[in-house]
Amino acid sequence: MSEITQREERRRTTRSAVAKDGKLFVDNFNIVIDCQIDNESEAGMSLLLDRDDIQLLPKQISLLDKKTGSIVDADVIWRNGDRAGVQFRGKMTAVEHLPGADIRRLSIIATRRLSKPSLWHRTVNGSAK
Repeated sequence: MSEITQREERRRTTRSAVAKDGKLFVDNFNIVIDCQIDNESEAGMSLLLDRDDIQLLPKQISLLDKKTGSIVDADVIWRNGDRAGVQFRGKMTAVEHLPGADIRRLSIIATRRLSKPSLWHRTVNGSAK
C-alpha cells in the first residue's frame, strides 16, 4: 500500500484535468482577475494565475467558468507559486439563472479584453512552451 499524502486524504471527490478560461471576482466584483482552470472536481478547482495576481487574492472570491457560463463563491485554500486551489462554498450556478442586472454586469465584465496573454502557452502537458 502506497503512502497517501495529507493533501490526497483531504480530497472528497475525484479531480479531472481540464483546460478552461475563468475569471475571478474580488471586492464585490470591483476587481477582475483572469485565470486558467487546470483541474476541477465537484468541490473545487485548481487555478493558474499570473504571479502578481496571486498576491491580490483574498480568502473569499467568486469564480466564473467561462466555458460553462457558471459562477460560484469559493474560498482560496492554498497557493503555490502561480497556482491556487479553491473550495466551493456552494454549487456552480449558471449565469443565466441570476437576476437580470447581475447577468448584464457579468456579461460586460466577462467579455472585457485584458492586455495579458493567455497563461496556457506556458504550461502544456507540464512543460514550458
